[in-house]
Amino acid sequence: MKDDKCQLEYEWQSKYLPTCNLVHEIDFTRFSVEESREAKEKLRLGGHGFWRDVWQVFDSTERSTIAMKTLRYEQDFSSRNFDRHRRDAVITEHAASRSHVMDIYAHCGNTMLAEFASKALSDVIWPNNTVVEAAPLSVEQRYAYALQVARSVNELHTLDDHDAVSVVHTDLTPSQFLL
Repeated sequence: MKDDKCQLEYEWQSKYLPTCNLVHEIDFTRFSVEESREAKEKLRLGGHGFWRDVWQVFDSTERSTIAMKTLRYEQDFSSRNFDRHRRDAVITEHAASRSHVMDIYAHCGNTMLAEFASKALSDVIWPNNTVVEAAPLSVEQRYAYALQVARSVNELHTLDDHDAVSVVHTDLTPSQFLL
């Protein structure tokens, strides 16, 4: 924010240009057959955060996998949550040209389609999905990951100007960094 009156620093921060068509072109009826092997291969829950689930969607026509982030069932559809996801989409769209930011394909409401990554940094640090047992990473591996994290945070924080922060990421955890 620019000052105490909460004025935005950059005009792009106030925009919202949803790209709903691609989201609504996904035929979700093909995933509705319970216990269908084909449905499980094409749509699978990849993970979740507090606010959203991340689905792994395989498009057989394109022979590719994309990530679909949706509002978690437990969360209320509210204007506050909508604005939270609007900002996420706008920032991701604005930052997508950066080398350490995932590509975004579409966003509509609380849903975003983005580049898919099969692993997060947390999967490398705790491969057995337990915080108690960390992976034996070498000093060089730890340094390489730390450097990538620092570069990605720097790219995000200095999107528009290296002297002024345009975005502050407030949820920095190993699961937020995709490999």
